[in-house]
Amino acid sequence: MLPLQASTSQDCAAGRVSNAHRESVVAVYIPPSAAKVLKMTQAEVEERLILEFVAASRDAFSLTADQVILLRRKGVSDKVVVAMVQRDAMLRGQPTERRWLR
Repeated sequence: MLPLQASTSQDCAAGRVSNAHRESVVAVYIPPSAAKVLKMTQAEVEERLILEFVAASRDAFSLTADQVILLRRKGVSDKVVVAMVQRDAMLRGQPTERRWLR
């Protein structure tokens, strides 16, 4: 299994992922809204404040499986990731399917 590395679209577009790292690292794009959550987690902001930020977000997180895995590996709690998925469902006006979230 290859390690994952967070990168923004600007990093990928600017070629900031070096050739040496391309062989050993899979770059996973993190949307700006999710990058903010990751930044707060890494700054050790209290989980309840991060949850409030997620709940108030106007931007969708639209996480892929690879992004969820990366966020978890980087320390974002399950509770926060679930809140991000639920927020996306609310923004789309769809009910959250509880079976997936258990």
